[in-house]
Amino acid sequence: MSTLTYEIRPDGLVLHMDQGLLALTPYTAHTIRVRYTLRAEFNDQASLMVVAAPDQNTPFTVDETADSLLFSTAAVRIAIDKQTAAFTYYDGQGALLAREPAGGGKTLAPIDVLVSDFGASTVAEAGLSADGVRIEARNVHKRIDRQAYHTKLAFEWARGEALYGLGSHEEGMLNLRGQHQYLYQQNMKAVVPVLVSTRGYGILLDSYALMTFHDDAFGSYLWSDVDDEMDYYFVHGPEFDQIVHELRSLTGKAPMLPKWAFGYIQSKERYKTQAELIEIVQEYRRRGLPLDCIVLDWMSWTGDLWGEKRSTRHASPIRNR
Repeated sequence: MSTLTYEIRPDGLVLHMDQGLLALTPYTAHTIRVRYTLRAEFNDQASLMVVAAPDQNTPFTVDETADSLLFSTAAVRIAIDKQTAAFTYYDGQGALLAREPAGGGKTLAPIDVLVSDFGASTVAEAGLSADGVRIEARNVHKRIDRQAYHTKLAFEWARGEALYGLGSHEEGMLNLRGQHQYLYQQNMKAVVPVLVSTRGYGILLDSYALMTFHDDAFGSYLWSDVDDEMDYYFVHGPEFDQIVHELRSLTGKAPMLPKWAFGYIQSKERYKTQAELIEIVQEYRRRGLPLDCIVLDWMSWTGDLWGEKRSTRHASPIRNR
């Protein structure tokens, strides 16, 4: 990234580099969208995650020195090294928030995206697992659908900085510093591609791919398996509530859960019979203990119909009395 030119557009800053394009778009004074591609133009597909549009009335400035560009709103300043395009993030008063490695923090590695064609010779074999019926296919023809990228967004986090987020992974981690985490949806794993830092900022990755988080001897970065470009949002609070407010503005308001969902939910691996389940509910009632929901799990499924909810073996609904 030795040669860098730029243009200031009404919606932000675009950098033209030896390797691709970088764009910074202020959505608010506190939220900056960053995109990076090796192509001649950015992807125009609508996000599956972000519903907000940038506020065209958000003022920003671009200042140039011999070594860097400084992109600023009232709440965030981003210094961009002209030689490496490495970002250093500051708050509106110039206090350091985060920085990328001096050599640059954004990497795109081109890959071929393969899709499966199932033909007459394809053989499917079904089997049971702890997650239900799994079907494996053999004799599947693979073809190239398009070219995309592995993406890597690297940081040099501060000593004593704590990072939280990335979803629910049932592994006892709270502070993610010094950890390595695989981010994919599976049974008790629930991925939320958001990091928040005790230094008063958050990062939202607009990605739907397998991702990994690293903060170890091999580096500190977020990596994604298949993306058409790098696309993320840097959010400054500094309070966590302010960061969450900005994130909710990006992704839309979630509907409130029904009132009973905020009460006690009783669950275990499974209840073997309807009689056992009803007996448990009656014992809660006898002791005067609150019970708003009881989970009927996999013993309600008939034979091989894993997950089938038209089974005649459903227990009667439990009603609060």
